[in-house]
Amino acid sequence: MSEAFDRGRSFENKVRKIMSSKLQLNIKRDKQSGAGIHKQDIRDQYGQLPLFIECKDHKTTKLKEWWREADGKSNFGQAPVVVFPDNEEVLCVMRFEDLLNIVRESMDWKDTAEDLRVDTPAIVDKKSGVTITGSKSVREIVEDKIARGANECRNGHIADQYGYCMQLDCKYSRGYRAPKVKKK
Repeated sequence: MSEAFDRGRSFENKVRKIMSSKLQLNIKRDKQSGAGIHKQDIRDQYGQLPLFIECKDHKTTKLKEWWREADGKSNFGQAPVVVFPDNEEVLCVMRFEDLLNIVRESMDWKDTAEDLRVDTPAIVDKKSGVTITGSKSVREIVEDKIARGANECRNGHIADQYGYCMQLDCKYSRGYRAPKVKKK
């Protein structure tokens, strides 16, 4: 193999290792990057990453050319990113709007996590009169519903008005299908 090919492969592996350690995802270097259907250099195993990553390790920096390449290859829903080395650092280029979208989504998730940590006030179910507080367990809520005259299936779960279980894995629910048994 050529020196340029080895340098590029080495840089892709370096980027893969950095991403794997920081994101705690199974990141892989695509051995056929640029060939066939898979055009990106680095990918995560399950497609959770919304980025199209193009790694470049050239002696001369050609950001506009690299950017056009990454932007042209990226799929819908993926933000194109060009990753390249500069001295001892690894830098990247991406659209400012894509960066802001990722930051906004991160902030939304942080707000959602904060909302989940706050105790909820007591809620009264108008139909059954059951009071639900943030500190009650699911089992306590179910026992309250059953104690107040809610229907039960034959397994003791909460049932609808016709007696069908509300738990899908219960054999007395409407959509229950018995697991298939392998014949020997």
